[in-house]
Formats: sequence, C-alpha cells, structure tokens
Amino acid sequence: MKTIRFVSLGCPKNLVDSEVALGSLTQAGYQVVADHEPADICMINTCCFVKDARIESSEIIDQAINLKKDGQYKKIVVSGCWPQREAKSIRKTYGRKIDALVGVFGRNEIVNTCNQLLKNASKQRGQSTAVITPRPHEACRTDPTRWRITPPHYAYLRIAEGCDNHCTYCVIPSLHGRYRSKPIKTIVSELQSLVRDGVREINIIAQDTTSYGQDLSGLQNLHVLLERISGINGLQWIRLLYTHPAYFTDELIEVISRNKKIVKYVDLPIQHISDSLLKKMGRHPGRTAITELIARLRQKINRGSGPELFLRTSVIVGFPGETENDFQTLLNFLKETKFERLGAFQYSAEPGTPAARLPRQVPAKVKQARFDAVMQLQQKIAFAKNKELVGRKLPVIIDRVGSKQDRTILIGRTYGDAPEVDGVIFLKPGTGKKNNPIKVGQITTATVTGRQDYDLQGRIS
Repeated sequence: MKTIRFVSLGCPKNLVDSEVALGSLTQAGYQVVADHEPADICMINTCCFVKDARIESSEIIDQAINLKKDGQYKKIVVSGCWPQREAKSIRKTYGRKIDALVGVFGRNEIVNTCNQLLKNASKQRGQSTAVITPRPHEACRTDPTRWRITPPHYAYLRIAEGCDNHCTYCVIPSLHGRYRSKPIKTIVSELQSLVRDGVREINIIAQDTTSYGQDLSGLQNLHVLLERISGINGLQWIRLLYTHPAYFTDELIEVISRNKKIVKYVDLPIQHISDSLLKKMGRHPGRTAITELIARLRQKINRGSGPELFLRTSVIVGFPGETENDFQTLLNFLKETKFERLGAFQYSAEPGTPAARLPRQVPAKVKQARFDAVMQLQQKIAFAKNKELVGRKLPVIIDRVGSKQDRTILIGRTYGDAPEVDGVIFLKPGTGKKNNPIKVGQITTATVTGRQDYDLQGRIS
C-alpha cells in the first residue's frame, strides 16, 4: 500500500483542490495517513496570496524536510499556488531537498508524478521534477470524486475559477486566469454527490461568486443557480461566500431574502470605503454604492419576522497612499455600519502587482497600529452583537462533541457563523422533537443563554 500525508494550506478554494487531489490519489491506491505517521510521500498544497502565506508554506516545507531526514517520509511534493507562481525560486531555495513541484493546473498529473517518484525512489535526482502548466482558457474544471477534509455534514462548492476584476494588490488573475464558470448542470451533479455523501450545509465559493454566469451567458446568474440547487432534497443550508459588491442584482437579493434554504449570511468583502483608496485598489463600486447596497440587503432581508441578516466583510489597512484621513474614514464607516463579522488584513506588497509599484508605501508600524485599531473597534461591535443575541432562538448546526473528557457539551454554529472563520456556540445537550438525541451534523434550534467573547453559549430548544 502506497501511503501519503497531505497538508492543505490557504483558503477554502485551495482546500477543494486538496480534496480533489486526495480523491485522485486514493482512487489510485494511495492510503492517507495521519500527521504523526510515516509516509511514502508528504504533499504540501501551498498558498502564496500574501507574504504571511508564503512564510507559513516555507515553515511547513522545512518541517517536512527535517522529517524526511529522520526517515519519516521518502519523498516531498510541493503543490498549488506557490510553485505555480515561483517555481524557479523554490527550486533555488530547496534544491534536491524536495522532489517535485506541481502547479495549480498540474492537478491531472499529481498521481503520475507521485507514482514516478516512488518508482525511481532509489535514483538520485539532479533537481526536483516540475509540472507547471500554463493558465488554461477552457471552461472551469469539474471537481469529481473528492476525499473530503471537512466534516461529513458540510462542504465547499466551487462554482467558478479565475477572476476578471484585476484588483491592483492581487495576484489571483495572474495565477488562475480569466473568470470561468461551471455549467449549472455540472454544479448540480457535484452537489447531489456531496449530499449523498452526507452534506447538509454547502458553502459556495469562487474568487467572485456574484459574477457567476457572466462568461457563459453575459449575465450574472447566481440567483438562477441558487434557485436550482435549493431544490436538491437533503440539502438544508446554502451559504454565500466571496460576493463582490459590484455585481449584486435585484434578483439575487430577492432570492436570498425569500429562499428558506439560503442562510441569511452574506460575505461581502469591501476592502476599504475611501473613494480615493478604492480607485487605487482597482475596486468598484465607490462608497455611495456600497453604502446603498448594504442598506438594500439589510432592508430587504430583515423584513418581516424571518431570520436577520449577518453581514461579513474584510478590509485592508495600510494600502499605499492611505492617509490618516482615509483610515479615519474607514474607521468611522465601520462604527456606523456595525458589520456582524469582519476580518482585517495588513496590506502586503506582492511582487508583480501594480500596487507594489505605487509610491507612498505605508510603514509597517503604521499598518500594525491601524490593524489593531480596526480589530479593537470590531471586538466591541462583535461583543455587543453577541449580547443582543442572548435570549434569542436561532437555527444551529452541530459540528462536534465537546471533548472525550466532557461529552455533555456540543459545539455548533448558528446560521450566522461560517465554518473556520466565525465563532461557535457551546450547547448543553438536549433532545429533538421525538426525544431522539441530537447528533453531529444535525440542524436544530437553540436558545442563546450567554456569550463567551466571540462565541456563544446556549441550550437545545
């Protein structure tokens, strides 16, 4: 039996790539082993979106090299975005310490690459094998059989690849190419397979989910896709991630509002709110349109007695040329808008991007201070929002049992919490409508009884 240890780094889109690779490898006879176990191959699927991601990738590679010296691994394969972008640099840094590089679009060659490495295990190589395929121009790849890393009850569904937005700070278009949507028929087939595998919550991902269908029909058709997949029996929650504020349509807002399977949670990265900074970032629309969109979303979705909308956003501080006035404009906007969820990032000057060549780069100390100010503000907002939830009854999904030592506590998420990025709710055990024990993966109702910083406490209703 050939064995492989797999490390997946980066975003959910990278995680789907990892799951597809693992699916191909297991079908080819490879057995996936745990972190502490020896393996024929250690494969590291890397991220290189910002400097911190490359640092994390290099640290994991260094650890694998040391374990290879100790005999725990025979071969090391580095895959994903980093080798796609900087294969020559990685080869120069690591030489023969790693055995193969496989870029983003070399996915179909992963099994063959691993087989060849093991076949020639006794041969001394002059340098690592490299499978770096250029960006494709054809339709979005399908994601067939996956060996899922996520728990059985939730998964990520990739509906498109690539990006046409060309934000000045971002390397994604140069890595992943033009925006390419999957046909609805393909997505439905993939999702039906996931539901048969036990998935109850689906998290829709792409570089920009709201542009879905533009390349296929000339229209944003995310609302059509949502209507179609909501009819799949067994699927209970549909969550929207990575939406772009420029491409929301009235039809999309309407379907989010009225479709009961679509959780009232929208991930809406705005990146900044200063018009001058948004222009330098290559972002659109401007402040007025963003403000109006947020008002429309909250007004339309919060109408009636249904679940209220949870809005998540992300912002970048320290972008080149960001003045103190620009930053205060952002800070004041966040105070006024009170996003339920927020992530902040310090600008990273990525080589090859237009923003890296801009004048007036912000000093590291200033970026750190501005990041701290945003997070301190958001902490106050988040804690206040959590306090407002006490006493409310909310739909929750059960993710896991607390621990082996204490199995009386269940850990779940409200509909307002995406996996891995948002908070959790600690629940006292309860029974279902027919006195059946609540199980992991089940969606039920809980009463919020308290808060614990960014997390909640509750009991099964």
